[in-house]
Amino acid sequence: MIIERVESGPFGTNAYLVVDGCAAMVVDCPQDSAEELVKLAKLANAKIKLVAVTHGHFDHVHDVAKLKELTGAKVVVHALDAHLLESPDEYGFGFTTPSSKPDAFLVEGQVLRVGAVEFCVLHTPGHSKGSCCFYFEKEELLFSGDLLFAGGVGRTDFPESKHADLLASLKRVASLPPQTLVLPGHGFDTSVGEAVAWL
Repeated sequence: MIIERVESGPFGTNAYLVVDGCAAMVVDCPQDSAEELVKLAKLANAKIKLVAVTHGHFDHVHDVAKLKELTGAKVVVHALDAHLLESPDEYGFGFTTPSSKPDAFLVEGQVLRVGAVEFCVLHTPGHSKGSCCFYFEKEELLFSGDLLFAGGVGRTDFPESKHADLLASLKRVASLPPQTLVLPGHGFDTSVGEAVAWL
C-alpha cells in the first residue's frame, strides 16, 4: 500500500491518496488538490475509485466535485454531514465551495476496500455530527480527519459541533493500539500513543 499526502487550501488541509495495486482512494479533497491527486494516481498506474470524506467542512470538500468529474470516483460521507457537501457555504465561512452530491453514506462499522486492503468506518462525532475516522487495522493506520492532530484535537465552536461528543470519540480512538499511525486532516503524522498521552 502506498500513501501520498497533498496539503492544500487556505488552511493547509491534508488530502491523502491511498493506492493498492491498480486501485486508489482519496481521503478528503481540499481546494486545489484534485489535479495533483489525479497526477499522483497516474504516476502509480492506479485509478481513483473512491473519495471518502472524513467530514463535510468546506476546507475538506472543496475539490470533491472536481475530483469526481475528473475520475468518476464514488463519493461517500456520513449521512449527518451530507448536507454540508450539498450546501457547503451554509455556515457562512466566507468561502465559495462547489456543491457535490454523495453517492452513498458511510455507516459505523462499515468495511470498505481499496484494492485488496480493508478499512473500517468509525463514526466519531464532535467536530461535526457526521465526522468519521478510517481505521486500517492490519496496517495499524488511522485517518483521523479533524478529530485528532499531533498535539491537538478538533474545534467544537462550529455549528453542529459538540464538545461532549468529541471527548467520547477521543476516548474511543485512545483505545486503539498506541503504535497506530495517525494521519490527520491538518499538520503532520503522529501516533495514537503520542497524540492521546496528554488527554
